[in-house]
Amino acid sequence: MTGPGGVPRELLLAVDGGNSKTDVLVIDGSGRVLAHVRGPSSAPIHHGLDGAMDALDVLIRRALALVADVRTRPAVGVFALAGADLRSEEEQLLAACQARGWAARTVVRNDAFALLRAGTDRGWGVAVVCGAGINGVGVGPDGGVVRFPALGAITGDWGGGYDVGMAALGAAVRAQDGRGPSTLLATAVPAFFGLPDPLAVSAAIQTGRLPEGRVVDLPPVLFDAARSGDAVAREVVLRLAAEVTALAVAAIRRLGVTDGDPDVVLGGGLLRAGLALLDDAVLAGILRQAPRAHVRIVDREPIIGAGLLALAEAGASAAAEARLRAALPRRLDRAPLDLELLVQDGRGSEELEVQAPHQRPGRLVGESRGLDQELLVRRARHQGVEGLGEDVGIAIEPLELLGEGSEPAPDERAREQPPLHGHLD
Repeated sequence: MTGPGGVPRELLLAVDGGNSKTDVLVIDGSGRVLAHVRGPSSAPIHHGLDGAMDALDVLIRRALALVADVRTRPAVGVFALAGADLRSEEEQLLAACQARGWAARTVVRNDAFALLRAGTDRGWGVAVVCGAGINGVGVGPDGGVVRFPALGAITGDWGGGYDVGMAALGAAVRAQDGRGPSTLLATAVPAFFGLPDPLAVSAAIQTGRLPEGRVVDLPPVLFDAARSGDAVAREVVLRLAAEVTALAVAAIRRLGVTDGDPDVVLGGGLLRAGLALLDDAVLAGILRQAPRAHVRIVDREPIIGAGLLALAEAGASAAAEARLRAALPRRLDRAPLDLELLVQDGRGSEELEVQAPHQRPGRLVGESRGLDQELLVRRARHQGVEGLGEDVGIAIEPLELLGEGSEPAPDERAREQPPLHGHLD
């Protein structure tokens, strides 16, 4: 499949399926982005295996529908998925993806590998992702791979939005009943949920009036308290820094590159929060053990890494990889929408963001006018809207495509993540 001038037009599919969101990218062999769709989590831990595949199917079909000249299924599909932690889970997910027939050849990797590829072009290094959960991977100069089971408390894990949120709620309750020190969290946590005191939050979770999973929304509250100098909140932040450091250092040691200069790529919502206390502690902890390491918070979304992995699987050129990197803004969560989103009713909305190059800018209309996408998503999540296979209150209307060869205007709103303080590239 070729375009004008023999440019490779073989379709490639890339998916980054995390615990909080899913990105689907359709590109060609030259690295040209044909469509990008963002939706809610497709992780099996939330939906089960069949539900996860159904959620992916909706997004993949939407992405492929945006490719006007699609005549065949993608030649390669790379699926970087949360939940592909054990080899048996990876095999199960691979079989499930192959059964859907989304691509002629299918590759399944843990989603942390997409983060690593997004953050470095060297082909090796260490990545730690800390979003809803926490995990790390490493690839050595010789191709050796280091992984962690990342199964939660049963494998000694702590960190990520859920654990930090639980720490915030626990500290607030202990401050209220006298078992713990005074903390700003005692007022900030219940205020976040619109409840009178910390114990009321715990009671609402216990009785089912408040989903337990809502604690994953609390890290920004705790981070704000830490910025204000709250000792309890700062202690939690430093514990998180120690866990991130432990994953990175363990991977470096197991790869045998402690004396080398590995790239250490950090990603996920908590590590991209711009909290200096966390950034500085992680940097210092890693450099104590690997002084020549290059530590960076990745300024690219992991979906770019999944796309680069797809290009590599297809044997694409370095120029194709460069084109893909240049085609997408550094922070997609801050990029403008490229499709019109229409809220059909008042039941809230799922997180659904669709971006296709060569389209005129879209806008939020209807009930969502004046609200940013993050707020819209948070409201929907709080209302308990689940799944993608049913009407959840948003319709997607593609805008008119621009002519072939037109390029989108630069995204002036995209911002690079502030660098860590200290030794950087």
